[in-house]
Amino acid sequence: MSTAVLFLAGQTHSTVNPAVELFRQGRHPQALAAFQAQARQGDIQAWGYVGRMYAAGLGVPADPARAVHAYRQAADGGNAAAMASLAGAYAQGRGVPVSDREAAHWYQQAAQAGHVLSMARLGDLYAQGRGVSQDDTLAARWYRSAARAGHVHAMQRLGDLYAGGRGVPDDPAQAVRWYQQAAQAGDPLAMNALGDLYRTGRGVPRSDAHAAQWYLKAARAGVPTAMRNAGYMLRHGRGVPVDTAQAAAWYLRAAQAGDRWVMNDVGLMYQRGQGLPTDPGQAAAWFRRAAAQGDANAMTSLGDLYADGRSVPQSDPDALAWYIRGARAGDATAMKNLGLFAAAGRGRPRDPAVAAAWFLKSAQRGNANAMNLLGDAYVVGDGVRRDLRQAAEWYGRAAGHGQVTAMKNLAQAYEYGQGVRVNLPLAVQWYTRAAGGGDVNAMSSLGRLAATGRGVPRSEATAAHWFRQAADAGQTSAMLELARRHEQGVGVPRDAAQAQAWRDRAAGAD
Repeated sequence: MSTAVLFLAGQTHSTVNPAVELFRQGRHPQALAAFQAQARQGDIQAWGYVGRMYAAGLGVPADPARAVHAYRQAADGGNAAAMASLAGAYAQGRGVPVSDREAAHWYQQAAQAGHVLSMARLGDLYAQGRGVSQDDTLAARWYRSAARAGHVHAMQRLGDLYAGGRGVPDDPAQAVRWYQQAAQAGDPLAMNALGDLYRTGRGVPRSDAHAAQWYLKAARAGVPTAMRNAGYMLRHGRGVPVDTAQAAAWYLRAAQAGDRWVMNDVGLMYQRGQGLPTDPGQAAAWFRRAAAQGDANAMTSLGDLYADGRSVPQSDPDALAWYIRGARAGDATAMKNLGLFAAAGRGRPRDPAVAAAWFLKSAQRGNANAMNLLGDAYVVGDGVRRDLRQAAEWYGRAAGHGQVTAMKNLAQAYEYGQGVRVNLPLAVQWYTRAAGGGDVNAMSSLGRLAATGRGVPRSEATAAHWFRQAADAGQTSAMLELARRHEQGVGVPRDAAQAQAWRDRAAGAD
C-alpha cells in the first residue's frame, strides 16, 4: 500500500508504506526488496518504484530493460507516471529500441490520464512530426492543456505557435501573453522571444529598451541566441548605451556556446580590435569554425585573409577558392570579390566577361558595391557592350542603396548627360549626398559648379568652402585650387602665406 494522508478534524493521520519509508531513508536495497514483494501482489505503485530504481541504479545495478518491464506493468495498470516513463524509454532507447511511434503512444495515454509533462511532450511530437503525423493544431491543443496546468515549456511553445500562426491564428498579443507567463516562471527562451517582439513591436509597443532587457535576462540564463542578440543591442546602442567591449563579450560567449551565426562577427572583432584584442590568429580561427558550419560570410572573410596575406600566407588561389565557396553558399560579397579577381586577373587569367557576370549576380542579390562596379563596366564596355543608359541605371540602383561612389557617378551622369538627360539640379543633389558621405571628388565638383553657377547660384565663397572640404579630405587638386584662391583672393581673403601653405601640403601629398 502506498502512502496515504488523511486530514480529519484538523489532525493528520498517516498510513506509511514501509517500502516508501525505506526509500526515503536511502536504504535502497531493502526498499527494492519490499517494493518487489508488493509488486508481486499486484501493487501498481510498487511496480512504478521498481522501474524507477532499476532505471536509476538505486539499490541494484542499473538495468534499463528491467526498468521498462516494471514500467510496463505499472502502465498497464493505469499508472500515468509509469506511462510517461515508458514513453521516455522509447524516445531515448533506454532498455528498448528507439521508437517515436511507441513513445507517442505512451505519451498519449499518459496525457489523456492527466499527466502534465506528457501533454507537453506530446505537443512536441506533433509539432515535429515524430511518431505521429505533423499537426500544429494538435500540438497547440496539447501545449495549451499543459500550459494551463502550469507547464512552463508548454507556455513558451504555445507562444511560438501564436507568434508564427502555426496551428492557431497569427496572434502576437496571445504570443506575448504566453511568453510573459513563461518568462516570469524563469523560461529563458520565452525571455529571448519577448525581446524579439519588443524589438519589432509585434503584440506590444516597440521598445528597444525592453527588448534589450529581455535579451540580457535570457543571455544571463545561458541562451546562445540571446547572447548574440544582447551583443547586437550593445554594439549598436539599441535600447542601451553603446558598449563595444560588452557586445564583444556576449558575442564571444555565444560563439563559444556554438552559435554559428556570430562566429564570423567574433572573427571580425578580433581582426579589427573592436572590443577584443587585435589578434589575427584568433580571427582566422573563428572564421574557419564558422565556415566549417556553413557560414558563407566566414568563407568570404577567409578569402579576404588570403587575398591580403593577413595572419596567413598571401595566396590568390586560396582566396579564390574561399570566394568560390562563399559564392556557392549565396554570399553576395564573395560574388563581387570574384568579379574583382576576374577583372584584375588574380588567381586566373583576366576575364572581363566573367567579372561582369559575377558583378551582375552579386548586384541581383542586393550588393550595392557590385551595382556600382557593373555601372563602371557599362561605362567603358569592359566585359559587356558599352551602354551608358545601363550604366546610369546601375549607378542609380547603387546610389539608392547608399553607395557613396555611385552617388557621385550618378551625379556626373546627370551633369554631362551620360545615359540620362542633363539635369543639373539632380546632379547637385547627388553630388551633395555623395559629399556628405565623404566622396572628395563630389566635394570638388560642388566647388566647380558653385564657381560657374551651374545648377546652383554662382558663389565663390561656396566654391571655396567645397574646395576646402575636398582639400581637408586629402585631394591634391583641391589644395592647389585653394592656393590659387588665397593668392588671388577669390572667395577667400587674399593671403600669400595660406597660398604657400596649401602648395606645400599639395607637394607633400604627392
